[in-house]
Amino acid sequence: MKRPRFQLAVTDTALRDELARLLQAAGYEVRTDIDGHQDSDFALLETSELAQRHATWQQAIQTSRSIATAVGMLMERHGLSPEHAFDALRRQARTERTQMVQLARDIVAGSARLLTPGPPPAA
Repeated sequence: MKRPRFQLAVTDTALRDELARLLQAAGYEVRTDIDGHQDSDFALLETSELAQRHATWQQAIQTSRSIATAVGMLMERHGLSPEHAFDALRRQARTERTQMVQLARDIVAGSARLLTPGPPPAA
């Protein structure tokens, strides 16, 4: 039984190309027509879910980068270990009742500073 063909109707070309790459990696045949549109024999019914997942991954990467940058700055400024810097950032975010990523972004931007590193975490 032949499966129906669906066109990858995604206007974001980077996302469309990523979807095509993922489909090809999964063993599906993906072709590009003259207009640059890609189609597949895969019923791409979850396009919106994949777009949402892509956005979530992008946000997670940005969050991780912000926190890692802030941790590095705290390590350098206060002579802390990576674990101690991360723990101090986490504790201050809890104390201030703010998201850790927002505090990290504020530290990187220079609009916030670590109040006190506190004791190092127990080993």
